[in-house]
Amino acid sequence: MNIRKGQAELIILVGIIVVFVAVVFYTYQSSLFTAPVTPETENIRNTIENFIREGARDTLRTMYDYGGYLEAQPGSVIFLGKEIPYWQKSGQVSYPDVRQNLVQGVTSYLNENKDSLEAMLAGKNVTLGTAYVSAVILGSQITLTVNMPTQYMEQSLQQPYVVTVPSKLGEIYEFSKGFAAQEATSRYFEYFTVSSMMISPFEGGVQAVPVVVLLTQCGEMVFKTWFDIKPGMEDVIKTTLAHTYMPGKSPLGVMHKTSFPKYMIPEIGNKAYEDLNISFHLPDDFELTQSNFQFTPNPISAFTEPVPMTSQCYSNPVYVKYAVNYPVIVRVKDSLTGDSFHFAIDVSIYDNAPRPWTSDTTGYTPEVQQEICENQLCTASITVTDSSGAPVSGAEASFMGCPIGRTDSNGIVTASIPCGIGPLVIYKNRYQTFEQMMSSDHLEGTTISIEKIPVVNLNFYEVNIVNNTLTDEYWIRVGDVNMIDDITDETIHIIFYDLSTGETYERIYENRQATIRHIPPGSYAVTAMLSSPDMAIMYGAVLTTLTITEDMDGGTLYVYLPYNFEFKDITDSVEKTVASRTLTAVLEECGIGPISSEQYDINNLPCKKAYSEIVI
Repeated sequence: MNIRKGQAELIILVGIIVVFVAVVFYTYQSSLFTAPVTPETENIRNTIENFIREGARDTLRTMYDYGGYLEAQPGSVIFLGKEIPYWQKSGQVSYPDVRQNLVQGVTSYLNENKDSLEAMLAGKNVTLGTAYVSAVILGSQITLTVNMPTQYMEQSLQQPYVVTVPSKLGEIYEFSKGFAAQEATSRYFEYFTVSSMMISPFEGGVQAVPVVVLLTQCGEMVFKTWFDIKPGMEDVIKTTLAHTYMPGKSPLGVMHKTSFPKYMIPEIGNKAYEDLNISFHLPDDFELTQSNFQFTPNPISAFTEPVPMTSQCYSNPVYVKYAVNYPVIVRVKDSLTGDSFHFAIDVSIYDNAPRPWTSDTTGYTPEVQQEICENQLCTASITVTDSSGAPVSGAEASFMGCPIGRTDSNGIVTASIPCGIGPLVIYKNRYQTFEQMMSSDHLEGTTISIEKIPVVNLNFYEVNIVNNTLTDEYWIRVGDVNMIDDITDETIHIIFYDLSTGETYERIYENRQATIRHIPPGSYAVTAMLSSPDMAIMYGAVLTTLTITEDMDGGTLYVYLPYNFEFKDITDSVEKTVASRTLTAVLEECGIGPISSEQYDINNLPCKKAYSEIVI
């Protein structure tokens, strides 16, 4: 036994010596064929490391667009033209492995593009092998370790390449996972949305999204169809998202702009993420449909009746319950890369409360309305045209609260309808809604014309107007007309007053560019003001008129807003109105807008106008 044991130990010892000798040999051999560090090899290494960085940046851009994935996922929603995946859908939270996807993306980029790099280095006799990548993702940087055999003049460049890329991906990923999980249980947006519904603005004595309807004036009547409530609910959702902030990010003075409150997301996992710029958005061309937005009773109907032995009138109270589903896009700006990371979460409300994730119920089927709509003994054939007489396809029609259908390519919808008198509603996105009480007898062969609501782009400019009291002149100097910067601490407040109907459309903007989508054609008196975000300080205003026409659709209006040093100190409302008219006149005398379809040529500056030339 001792002899065998000694032989075994000898064999093991010999094996260790052989391995040691082999390691020493190959290490020595390798050192013989490793390219020495020279300016030329350093140049090659720098080129390859820049190639790796570009691969990392390209992969990060893709992952940020697709919510951490390398490609679009099934069931995504569209935001800024990109397909954004759900990280929380129906209460189920699912997210990608970003480190694995980063490694996979960079590896694919390097191996798929190395031929072009070799071609660029053709004069240096460089060949590249297959790349193998590993990554460490930290809060503010990513470290990539890349083994990619590199031959230079029959010698190998030292491996691996280690590249650091500034990025907040690690912190963004940590926040996003925590937010998706915490929101799925806490249901922040459901509660915020319901709160906004409860305080939605009043229109004609009834809330835009009425929860309780109780009329007290004799002769009052309310009849609201799905098409009436839809715009109000869309505004509620948009306003809710615009007023939702992360801890420490709520601006001051919000209540000066709107009656809606600020909504605060609590810390995520006991962390505020104050150094991340987080905002909440809706998908592109978001619109509520009859599948994702319902309410009961539908239509909402109430009318007052006299109370016996009194001179008062009351209606029976109508309690309205809502069911609505919509996606929220969570956008997280990476200040180190300049790109934004996106993912979507699901918001679901039923009976004016968060819908239980375990519930299969998503909408309503009112029995009374169902009975009305099932009793279809009359027929309708309706042609819908635009103001030029051209057919409008895809317009939705309803009668007495019962859907009729959508117009075909000839603008015609034909269907069975209930008999009687009720509201005929024709609706199509970006057109004015037609609503009129009509008899079913008049709906056979009738033609309805609806006007298109143009989508108009707005570009905002600031014009510095100097009041030179020494020369009794107003000056606009070279360099005093500039596009308002997105990060400028200023707010644009515009009020459109319809001169024919008396309707008022009020909008607040905080960016250099914006879009108006819901203002119908017509003649308007326009007040446009430039102020601080809390609207406590007003820098200037214009009073002008504007005619919006259908053919302005897709066009651009250039809005020039005056900035005057003395204006902000005016407190008297009458004096401020006079000053606004004066600033408007100065702009007009200098040929600058104030609202124009043509961009002002700044080569016409400077402009000086004497006090005597300004007529208000």
